[in-house]
Amino acid sequence: MRELILAPKNRITQGTIFCGVKSPYTKKNSYGLCITARCDTAREFKASTLSFVNIVSFEEWVEFEAFQKVKSDLVKECTSVIRKLLLEKTNTSVLIDSFGIEKAIEIIESKKNPDLVEVEKTKNFQNAKEKFLESFCVFSRIENIPKNLSIKIKEEVRKLIKGGLGDYFYLEKISNQNDHFNGNGFVALLRSIYSIDRLHALCIPSGMDGSYISKNGLSDRFCHNEDDLVYLIGELKSPYIERVMQNLTLLFGRIGLPDISDDFSGKVINNIGGAAK
Repeated sequence: MRELILAPKNRITQGTIFCGVKSPYTKKNSYGLCITARCDTAREFKASTLSFVNIVSFEEWVEFEAFQKVKSDLVKECTSVIRKLLLEKTNTSVLIDSFGIEKAIEIIESKKNPDLVEVEKTKNFQNAKEKFLESFCVFSRIENIPKNLSIKIKEEVRKLIKGGLGDYFYLEKISNQNDHFNGNGFVALLRSIYSIDRLHALCIPSGMDGSYISKNGLSDRFCHNEDDLVYLIGELKSPYIERVMQNLTLLFGRIGLPDISDDFSGKVINNIGGAAK
């Protein structure tokens, strides 16, 4: 296991991990990772706001991200096959756009003719139909998901753990405390960034309870039941926090430049190979 987590310190800085953040999926308790610039937190927290991203359990990520992506890809794949067959049988595929893929399957099956349908096309249709129906399976455990979906989900998990998914960052652990241990790890969600003002950020090291969260209008970011508590649990070490910030820069960093005029680019293009005749 990588050594990527420090014990919590009584401060907020880039890489600080705290609990009590509301999960974007279930609204239950998850975690936050501070991404505020280190220069604003080096000696004391001087930034006007604390910016952070969510950290969720690996199981939540599989259910709400990997599983949903695989299902979406599967439906697109099936739709393409069924659209082609529908077009061959009815000379139009508008039905699939108006009434959905299930109605298209019904129409195709009603027009079966063994003398006219090639064996290979029949296999393609049955395969697409089975895959489409599999996409409606209810998530429980990855071991119980149909094999076709399970293979694709495991491919996504492999990419995640190897650092191949720029929107996410995999963490084996987020704390040295047993009550924040998860055998399968955690995932930082880098696509959505949240913030709270400096006044409330400075309360996190000493802890914020549910009544404070509710009274100060922080319920959209933190859980606020009576037994909920926002407090520090760890700190992401260097160079792991730098890798997270690098991923964030690739996601959100955009440098806009004015376009070169068409007149100038036209002159450059026309100069290639000598003057036009």
